[in-house]
Amino acid sequence: MRYIKGYVFIANFRYKSLLFGRKIDDSNGNYNNIEGNGLIPYNRRQEAIEAGKEFAGKRKDLIEVNLGDLEMSIAENEEELSFFRRKSELIVVMKNTSLPITEERLLGPVVEGKLSFCHIPGAFLADTDFTTYTREKGEKSPFERAYYLGTEINRQAQSAATIAKFSLKRLQRIA
Repeated sequence: MRYIKGYVFIANFRYKSLLFGRKIDDSNGNYNNIEGNGLIPYNRRQEAIEAGKEFAGKRKDLIEVNLGDLEMSIAENEEELSFFRRKSELIVVMKNTSLPITEERLLGPVVEGKLSFCHIPGAFLADTDFTTYTREKGEKSPFERAYYLGTEINRQAQSAATIAKFSLKRLQRIA
C-alpha cells in the first residue's frame, strides 16, 4: 500500500480545480501539478502556502487559491484492493505512461453538470471539485463503482488503474 500525506495548494479556476505539490523538475516556480509529480505533496504547511501565493501572482485567471491537507492510500497490487471493499471516499488512479513523464490522473464519479472523461464512466477529480465515490442509497458500493471505473479505464483507455482512498480538506484561503 502506498500512503500519501501532506499539504497541497488548490488552484480554483472557473471550471476546474487543480492540486499542486512539491516541485520535482527544473520548471519555473516552486510547484508541480500533483498528477505529474508522482503525487508528492509538500511536507511543510508553509511551503505550500508560499508556493500557492507564488502561483497566484503569476495567474490572472484564478478565482482563488486554497491550502489543502491531502491524505491518500493507494493499492499497489491486486491483493491490496480488498482493503477498500468496505471503505468510502474512493477514487481511481489512472497511470498515463504515454507522455515523457508518467501522470497519475485522479478520477471519480461523473457529476451532473460537470465534465466527464469521454465514454468512460468517470470524471477527472479536477473537473468535479474532487468528488469521490461515497455510499449512496440504492447505488452499488463505492468499491464496486470505483472497481468498474478502473476496469473501463483498462479496457477503453488501455491504461493501468488502481483504487485509492482520497481525503482532501481545505484549510484556508491563500490568495
